[in-house]
Amino acid sequence: MGRGSSNTGDDMALEIPDRHKEGVAALAALDPAVTSQILEALSEFPLGGTRERLTNCFQAGELSESDARAASSIFMNMAAAMADWGIDAESMAQSVGEHAGLTGDAADRFSAFATSVMSIKTIALTARCNDVTTEQARAYCRGRIMTDIRPVYAINDTASIEAASVVHQLHITYHKRHSRSTEDFFVALDHNDLRQLRSMIDRALEKHNTASEALKKLQVEECRPATHED
Repeated sequence: MGRGSSNTGDDMALEIPDRHKEGVAALAALDPAVTSQILEALSEFPLGGTRERLTNCFQAGELSESDARAASSIFMNMAAAMADWGIDAESMAQSVGEHAGLTGDAADRFSAFATSVMSIKTIALTARCNDVTTEQARAYCRGRIMTDIRPVYAINDTASIEAASVVHQLHITYHKRHSRSTEDFFVALDHNDLRQLRSMIDRALEKHNTASEALKKLQVEECRPATHED
């Protein structure tokens, strides 16, 4: 589920792909006993929990894996959009149901269930934390360093290797802003570059620990956002 640039609940520009509409319909069709099971599982969802863990909570109600993944995406986007647009959980739930084509009892069931899900504080805060943290031009996805030995041949004699150089290639895969698709960036490194990178990373981790301790003293819980997942 995507969200547009609207700032009010009256003209929200929701973009719900077909696969998510199917997920909304599946949630609206759930038996009340099943929704209770899901809500019980969701009540244990921790601040900063992963998208995979959220999906597992929905599967506690015997949703298919595809519907559970859709539900996970739907509710994370709903929670983030609520903060963007300044609307409450009930209004957000009603709008999503309407845009997904639900009517009558199905719309009412989805609205009631979605309102309950969005009222779980850790889900709403995790979604907002993920949204704020990834509000960047590019967000890191994964990385890898390949190491090569490159021979240096004798002048005018390719049968003789006189020296060799050890070189490294840093491969970073990243997400562009508001996109689940990835792009790649490559850069060559030598031994000194690796030492410099390690020093910078060690310093960043030390600063992170200092900031974490400061948050504890302020009694503010640190949210470590989940990785990008569909």
